[in-house]
Amino acid sequence: MSETTILPYSIGITTFSKRFDMFKKTLLAIREYRKNIPILVAINGLNNTEFDETYRTSVLELIGTTNNVYPIFFPSFRGYAKLVNTLVIHSPTNLLLCLNDDVDILNESFFDTFESINSSITRMCKFNGSFSHACYTKDGMIDIGWLDERLLGIGEEDGDITYRYIDKYNEAFPEYYLPGIHNIVSDVRDDNITPGVGKYSRFNREFIGFWNHGTGKYIQTESSTIVGMFGQPYTKVMEDLPQYPYEHFYLINRDKL
Repeated sequence: MSETTILPYSIGITTFSKRFDMFKKTLLAIREYRKNIPILVAINGLNNTEFDETYRTSVLELIGTTNNVYPIFFPSFRGYAKLVNTLVIHSPTNLLLCLNDDVDILNESFFDTFESINSSITRMCKFNGSFSHACYTKDGMIDIGWLDERLLGIGEEDGDITYRYIDKYNEAFPEYYLPGIHNIVSDVRDDNITPGVGKYSRFNREFIGFWNHGTGKYIQTESSTIVGMFGQPYTKVMEDLPQYPYEHFYLINRDKL
């Protein structure tokens, strides 16, 4: 399928210094199959660590020789929710295909299939059972309230947004199968962040409400009909706070500039 005939979209990638080789492989694979799709890269810092200048230079050299790629540096560590929200906000298109750096793009069928179904993505969705490859729209994020940036670390964003989606729209979180991509699920992580389960942050797990005895955002209850990704019924007991309230104003008024 020609790039000139597809519906417009952008690609976002999240990465950090310990995964430079993974990011490079993903970036170059995208450019092998799609030469001009805009790519935004959220480049995270490490927790309580000065940003590595050698890494910063390597990223800029790579991006500088790859067309239509736009880096967004976070000198200090920020949570995954913050990174994804930032990619959506800065995307030049309403539709953003968001990829983790540890995905292996096997062949062009991944893009061909995505482009054949992206007109049906009205809010957001995930692919192949994982948020390591997901799609978000600006309209959908504004409507649902964005990923919760109180999740200061890594993990649980997918369960939270899935619950909120089911609760708001009374339907399952949309999912599609896309061939031509493999989720590696690397265990390479920031060693300066206290882990909870595997590579994911303990802080996020406690904030959601799994290990803090009923003081988190959710509580386990038999009265709820929403299981989502939690594996058992939970009820949201913590209010979602407004995030980026002016993004809607920007979207409806930017053409007036």
